[in-house]
Amino acid sequence: MRTQPAPVLVPLLLASVAAVLAFLRADSGLASAQAPGFAEIASPAPGQSLSGMVTIAGSANHPAFVSYDLSLGYANDETQTWFPIAESVTTPVIDGPLALWDTRGLSDETYVLRLQVLLDDGSRLEAMVPDVQVHNYTPTRPPAADRVSTPPPMIALLNAPPPTAQLGAPPAASPPAEQIVLKYLRLGMAAGVASLVAVGIVVLGRRAWRWGKAAVPRRRARRGRRRRSTRP
Repeated sequence: MRTQPAPVLVPLLLASVAAVLAFLRADSGLASAQAPGFAEIASPAPGQSLSGMVTIAGSANHPAFVSYDLSLGYANDETQTWFPIAESVTTPVIDGPLALWDTRGLSDETYVLRLQVLLDDGSRLEAMVPDVQVHNYTPTRPPAADRVSTPPPMIALLNAPPPTAQLGAPPAASPPAEQIVLKYLRLGMAAGVASLVAVGIVVLGRRAWRWGKAAVPRRRARRGRRRRSTRP
């Protein structure tokens, strides 16, 4: 006599098969989502400052690819509201431009970019780039490592040259000892030459005076002789 299987075992077997199939499908979907090159944003990078027209590049590709779309949201928005950047694209992209983003109509804020790839089973692959800074109307601040630190005012005053000094002029250097000795030697030689010239002038003057004084009586004597010779 054959025994009939209990009616409870059939639903259990069906539930087990369904659970295994669901697990396998979820596992394959997870592997697809984690595979590189399916949903990636290569540029812009997190924390990058942008302005004007920006090209968003990356990859949106999958064996079950249907379309992809790009959107943005505010970085500190708790409601997670997303705004489309462009219309959905039905052509897959591998390491190329995904969209041209015009940031000129946005306020200067910090945003988050999101790429979603739609698959034929209704699931979506997602990639996000946080802290994208838009600066169209305010000047960008350089990173902390590139900022030039200015010295405190007190240090600048202490290191400043005196008011009478010329900026950029080299400090006055004291003359060496050799130059000082040569200077005094030249002065001494000049003084010695001047003294010799003065002494020579005095000596020559005296000799000329003596010569003139001695020549006067001779002339008188000659005149006296001439007068005597003219008498009868």
